Amino acid sequence: MSETRKNRSGTARPAAALARKATLLVLLAGWAFVIASMIGFDRADPPSHLLSPANDPVRNWCGPIGAAVAYALFVNLGFGAWVLTILSGLGLLSAAIGQVVRHALLRVIGLVMLAAAFSGIQHLVLPGSGVFPELSGGHVGNVIVGELGTRIGPFGTGIALLVMGLIGAIVAMDEWLAWAMSWTWGWTRSTGIPAAKVVGVAAGGV
Repeated sequence: MSETRKNRSGTARPAAALARKATLLVLLAGWAFVIASMIGFDRADPPSHLLSPANDPVRNWCGPIGAAVAYALFVNLGFGAWVLTILSGLGLLSAAIGQVVRHALLRVIGLVMLAAAFSGIQHLVLPGSGVFPELSGGHVGNVIVGELGTRIGPFGTGIALLVMGLIGAIVAMDEWLAWAMSWTWGWTRSTGIPAAKVVGVAAGGV
């Protein structure tokens, strides 16, 4: 009986690992499709609201579906679409190389907060920018800045967006931030400070 249980357990582990790899492969393929759709975005492709008649056939690298996906991301998030997509891809790549992604749902929420903050900052600081200049920051950026601006003004809105983005970044990628800070501190101690001392000695001798 015990050997049977061991055999089943031993068989289940490779099956689970294979399923995980297959899922990651599908997700990475979908991510690559979205990135290619965004890079190949054409403002005149349907379902764009800017030009009529729209391109026929569509010019997006990923066809009508890619055009629709890219349009939905840009019209809703503006620059925040790049933040959402690129950081999602980095998370998938981390999982693909064997890193354990803890609290995945919480990290997704943080990533959405970070992307929304970027959308709001684009609308506040860079009006008229992006693939839809009349809708900089997308619908999300417009709504956030509009709602906050009427209550706390432009300066307060900017502070709120920065805090929102910082919280989102910490929630979404606290381990990456900790690694970056550790690497920066290590580099400063081993390279930056000695170099500054050399420069100071040289300057004092001149």
